Amino acid sequence: MTVPNHTYDPYGSQPPGPTRPRGTNGMAVASLVLGLLWLCWLGSLAAVVLGHVALSQIKRTGQAGRGIAIAGLILGYLGVLTAIGAGALAFTVGKETTKEKQATVLMEANGSGGAEQANLTYSIGKIDPTQQMGAALPWQRETGERLNGFDIVTLHVQNTGTSGDVSCRITVNGTVVKENTATGPYGMASCTYNRLAD
Repeated sequence: MTVPNHTYDPYGSQPPGPTRPRGTNGMAVASLVLGLLWLCWLGSLAAVVLGHVALSQIKRTGQAGRGIAIAGLILGYLGVLTAIGAGALAFTVGKETTKEKQATVLMEANGSGGAEQANLTYSIGKIDPTQQMGAALPWQRETGERLNGFDIVTLHVQNTGTSGDVSCRITVNGTVVKENTATGPYGMASCTYNRLAD
C-alpha cells in the first residue's frame, strides 16, 4: 500500500489555482470606441453587442474594463435611439412633404401714391414663372390648386413709375400668409410662400 506524500506547510498556503487574465477586456474597449464613432449608427449597434459580450466575459474572468464596457453600452444605446428618432422624423417629414392639400390661392398686387402699373412675376408650384409687364394696379389672380410641401407660391411686383409704393400679398384659404411693400421708383415687393416653411 502506498501512502500519499503530504508535506506539512506551517503557513497554510494552498496550491496555486488558475491564473486570471490580466489587463482590460478588449471587447469593452472596442465597445467604447464604436460607441464614440457611431459609424452611421452601425457602430452604435456593434457597441451594444460588444458591450454586453464584454460584461459577460468580465464577470466570468474577472478582467478589468467593466466601466469602459458600460460607457460603450450607454453610447451605443444613445446612438441606436438617435437613429430610430432620425428615421421616424425623416419618415414623418417625407410623408408630410409629399402629401397634397387642396388650397385656394389669391395673389394680389396694389399700388399707392402714384404707382399705377407694375411688372409682375408669379408662380404656383412651377419652375417657370409667368411674367406680366405693365399690369394695371390693383391686380389679382385667384386659383384653386393642389399643393404639396415642395410647391412654392411666389409673387414679385416691381413699380414701373417714378413715384409711389407697390405691395404684394398672398392669401391661402382665406388667411394672409405673406405681404410686403416697396417704396419709390422701380421698387420691388416680393412675397414667397411654402406650406412647410411657414
